Amino acid sequence: MSDSRRQQLRATLWDDKSIGISPYCTSIKMGNLLEKIITKHCLQIHNNGICTYHSGNNSSAPDVTISAGLSVYGNITWSVVDEDLKSPHDAIVIDI
Repeated sequence: MSDSRRQQLRATLWDDKSIGISPYCTSIKMGNLLEKIITKHCLQIHNNGICTYHSGNNSSAPDVTISAGLSVYGNITWSVVDEDLKSPHDAIVIDI
């Protein structure tokens, strides 16, 4: 499926640009389902609001990085890398 037709998970928990999007939009509904899973299983979101997807004039943060139990290893940093991956998605680096 092409990137333009692929559905994105969007929620204000990790994507500030989803503020104001209709709660009836499929991507928001899917994001809400993921939020419930994250809460239910006490998972940690590592995203910091930086956009990870860029296509034309559109940027968003549909790539969610979650974990369980990594915080016991100390400080965790999450960032994107400015590399040309031949994809509209940025590379994500997690430093534990």
